[in-house]
Amino acid sequence: MDPREHQGRKGRLVRWFGARFGRPRAELERVLAQVDIERLRFRDLVNNLDHAVVWEADAQTLRFSFVSDRALGVSGMSPEEWMSVPDFWSTFVPPPDRDNLLALFRHCIAERRDERYDHRFRRPDGRVLWFHTGVHVAERAGRPILQGVSVDVSELKEAIAARERILGIVSHDLRNPLSVITMGLELMARKAPPGEAGAELRQRAGTVLRQARHMARIIEDLVDLAALSEKRLSVAHDPDDPRKLTMEAVANFEGRAKEKGLRLQGACAGELPRVLCDPVRVLQILGNLISNAIDATEPGGSIVVRAERRGDEVLFSVADTGRGIPAEHLPNLFEPYWRGSGVAYKGSGLGLAIVQGLVAALGGRVWVESEMGRGTTFYFTLPVDEG
Repeated sequence: MDPREHQGRKGRLVRWFGARFGRPRAELERVLAQVDIERLRFRDLVNNLDHAVVWEADAQTLRFSFVSDRALGVSGMSPEEWMSVPDFWSTFVPPPDRDNLLALFRHCIAERRDERYDHRFRRPDGRVLWFHTGVHVAERAGRPILQGVSVDVSELKEAIAARERILGIVSHDLRNPLSVITMGLELMARKAPPGEAGAELRQRAGTVLRQARHMARIIEDLVDLAALSEKRLSVAHDPDDPRKLTMEAVANFEGRAKEKGLRLQGACAGELPRVLCDPVRVLQILGNLISNAIDATEPGGSIVVRAERRGDEVLFSVADTGRGIPAEHLPNLFEPYWRGSGVAYKGSGLGLAIVQGLVAALGGRVWVESEMGRGTTFYFTLPVDEG
């Protein structure tokens, strides 16, 4: 709007309010001045969001009524060009993303629910970008409108693709020779001659073998995390006995816990229904949590692995008497590669992220409770087999 036109409208508004409500002109001008400040603040905020286009469109026609200034730098088109194209999203979003995005808009309008979607966007110069578009339904003069933000996430997508290429190298070019090394060390330990020289050889081979197996676990974790991130990790959903899974997981770690002087026990409350799960993955989840608990608990402490029914779920928990986790670290524990200073759970920063991904893939939830000096408990749920 032209500034002179805006001032003219504001003057007429002041005179009308003064005549209608008998309010002093100075008071009304102060209110309108504050409105002007807020309007300019909002405009500057919206127009200076880096890598993001803020827009507003009619919910029926999807024609834009507002597009922020960043549109030109992000898309190569000015706000006026965005508003001049009748079928903007159909024109610049290639299939199959186009149909998915338009369906998302329709669902957002029908359900009055916020939605978001990652999709490609083809600029007029031919470059293809990745947008993360989030939308919200509001009302204006009794008509529904879509308010959205489209963020250029192309650099993030490229970084993820580069990570996947590296993981491909890790999973293939490192895993295979590591298997050969592991088998060679096992053979060396078995073929060691008797006597002191053989005992020393077996000890050295055992030390290297433990490290090789540790490297193999990290490689498997990287592969699992990549598969979970791309939602291409397949898991079974077969009925199984939670008591059996709990006690098997405990048995797998009894030796390690005993070596450290810890009490490790399983506790299953009453009759437990079967759960829908992938038993291999459940043992992986429990194994990760028990291993962490062993690392975090000082000799003389205890770890209890429980399973109990909670409605239409079975609740699993792994509780330790370790030193606990600082409250400020709890929100970050399930982030990939996160390793906070002073946290008792040490490692590659992959295990808990994989736990969270596996639990979600199995249809459950995972969370943690901890108090400094009193220990930590990790919980996760699995759905009951209703069949």
